[in-house]
Amino acid sequence: MMIAGFVAHFCAERGITPVVTDIISTLEEDQRIGRKSSTHRTGRAIDYSLRHDHGWTNTYIAELESEINEKFSHVGALVDVGGELVSRPIVVHESKDSNGNPVGVPHAHIQVRPE
Repeated sequence: MMIAGFVAHFCAERGITPVVTDIISTLEEDQRIGRKSSTHRTGRAIDYSLRHDHGWTNTYIAELESEINEKFSHVGALVDVGGELVSRPIVVHESKDSNGNPVGVPHAHIQVRPE
């Protein structure tokens, strides 16, 4: 919740409309879109749309990614990067539709490690 609160404040300061696109999923949904992580099924992730018509600019996206990685690395999900576990509380990547097809819109996947 603290990261979601941070995102809300970040957006309010910049006139961005925060749009949540995914929070909880089922195993079937994850399999259908080819999701590799269980973070949504276990309630440890939230996705935000980063569409320009919601107020996002490339600069704001870079700022959000940098600030979340800096402020929340102590709770970020651990990701295997070249055989080393690295805290990565936010991943920005292209969105997919319910069938797993890319739709060309970036989103922020914010994730925390299990308690």
